[in-house]
Amino acid sequence: MHFLYIDHLVSCIHDARAIWSSGGDLDRALRSFDGDIVQAIQALKEANPSKDERLESELVKLQSSLKKCRRYCEEVSLGYPFQRAERQVADVLHIFYPSRPNPPELDQTETASAPPLEIQVGQASETFVLGPFQVPRLFNGFWQLSSPAWGAGSADSQDAALTQLLKAGFTAADMADHYGDAELVYGQFRNRLPAQVRSNVFAATKWCVFGPVGGGVTDEWVLGAVKERCRRLGGRVELLQFHWYDYEAKEYLDVLVKLVALTKTHPELVATIGLCNFDSAHTEEACEYLLSKTGAVGIVSNQIQFSVVDSRPLQKMCAVSAKYDLELLTYGSFVVWWLSFESLAKPTFA
Repeated sequence: MHFLYIDHLVSCIHDARAIWSSGGDLDRALRSFDGDIVQAIQALKEANPSKDERLESELVKLQSSLKKCRRYCEEVSLGYPFQRAERQVADVLHIFYPSRPNPPELDQTETASAPPLEIQVGQASETFVLGPFQVPRLFNGFWQLSSPAWGAGSADSQDAALTQLLKAGFTAADMADHYGDAELVYGQFRNRLPAQVRSNVFAATKWCVFGPVGGGVTDEWVLGAVKERCRRLGGRVELLQFHWYDYEAKEYLDVLVKLVALTKTHPELVATIGLCNFDSAHTEEACEYLLSKTGAVGIVSNQIQFSVVDSRPLQKMCAVSAKYDLELLTYGSFVVWWLSFESLAKPTFA
């Protein structure tokens, strides 16, 4: 993958001394392009290419051009359109080249020094107990950041939306390691909150293993994965949800044992462990294995789909969850309800 065309466009903004108005056509186009850069870098992360000097050079050049564009925007009092892209490029450089000696001016992103946010957190109308936490029944999901098909929002608009949610009492957020820049977005937002507010928000993310584990399941490997989530979030993970690619590969059972152990040995990194998209049989298998190895279930939840259109969890999952005192965190429920009871009456859907 080559980033020269992206670098060329970003460089042209400074070189042409481009000017635009907030909310104008060019402003919207640049902010949309910001989202495209985020997705391109995410695709690069997931492709896991050879970490050669050519790729490093292209990424460093792109990062330098983004910094140059930011300084130009500051100079002429324009809103900087590439905050998310700058974060994402810095992140991939850290992942691919962790020992690279970065110049200080390339280390600091524009949002790293953003002013604190002053927010009064509202009270959720309904809450439930999840491990040691009292959380809203409705979480703010970040799945839409995994694809540009949902459109692109600027960093400022994302912060504004998250602020409104906190004011309404929606203090819990759910994301994943592969949802674009979701962890970076929420981490930057959370770390701009006052300490008394930051301690009351709840960050749930996921560690998704989509293929065979090459080097075996070791303490270092599991701890490294947890630390990576914390690095991107800029702090503790309140709920780390684990997804596994193949139930026939039984290493996932030992991974869960190690994850649960980390909530005791490293509570500053991760507070609770849950499952993600586990079926009934293997949820039970995991719970029984944890009981046999640790004397306790240790996990607190399983995130699955559940709606009036697809109610399969009623067959077995609800009973399994009740047996092991797990909470079901369900997705699709609200949207399908909305489609079923609100939108079907409209001509567009009818």
